[in-house]
Amino acid sequence: MDLKLKRISGSHYQMTDGRNWVTVPVHSNRELPYFVIKSIIKQSGLEMGDLFRGNR
Repeated sequence: MDLKLKRISGSHYQMTDGRNWVTVPVHSNRELPYFVIKSIIKQSGLEMGDLFRGNR
């Protein structure tokens, strides 16, 4: 997946690969809660296992 940053809205980065839009909150270098990470993965069209297998 080749995400490109399209816009920054406040503290949220919005990226797309032309098919999927992914919004990532950026709040003062704080860790993201699990449910936010899960949402980002879902928005990207990936599955949790893809992260560990290194699939794109």
